[in-house]
Amino acid sequence: EPAGVDDAPVFAPPTLRLPARDAVRGPLSLDRLRRSLMRPHAVYLQEGLGLRLPEDEPPLAEHEPLGAPDALGAYALRHAVFDAWMRASGRPDAHALHARLLARALVAPGADGRAQVADMLQEIAPFAERALEKGFGDPAVRAPFAHASEAGTLRGTLDGLHRPGLLRVVLRPDGPHGGHVVRHGLDALCASLVGKTTYLLARPEKDADPEWHVRKPATPKRAAATLDALFAWHDAA
Repeated sequence: EPAGVDDAPVFAPPTLRLPARDAVRGPLSLDRLRRSLMRPHAVYLQEGLGLRLPEDEPPLAEHEPLGAPDALGAYALRHAVFDAWMRASGRPDAHALHARLLARALVAPGADGRAQVADMLQEIAPFAERALEKGFGDPAVRAPFAHASEAGTLRGTLDGLHRPGLLRVVLRPDGPHGGHVVRHGLDALCASLVGKTTYLLARPEKDADPEWHVRKPATPKRAAATLDALFAWHDAA
């Protein structure tokens, strides 16, 4: 046994110090706070320990190009069809929609692609029709917001704002997952800063009809207290 091996430290030496926290904290962006809530482990390693993480490698394709879409491709296709329906203020022309989606490599060419578009229009119809009935046919806009207090400053921009309020749609057949709950809850809190109601349209469970979940703006006092608590959580994390 090599001499002195018993004296070697098992873990990092006690002289190791983590990167010092900035004495003066700059404004916190909505994207950064959202990333902290959605991927706390990655943010801790990057900002808490100062580690540079490798980029996520895209998974290997499970289908032929322009074949059956994977989960991410299906997400993009659903939202592209929903957006086209909203822009047209009604059911879009399937032939023209197929051409636009084909140009974006979201569907296959020929009969297979046309069948994809027809099936997706049928799947999205309950969401788009309910959204139009609720008055969300006007063009969506973006609005900046800011919150500042002794606890910190939050700045960001909300997209998907309409005359009725902030629109969020979960087009998954299985309804919202945990990530949606976190993201949409934070969006609803920020919408309160600009006095907007949040409208969430989603299936309550698999194969159920989409339903509205409406969140009125929180009072300025409650919104400020909640954001200040998130500042403290972000610092502790």
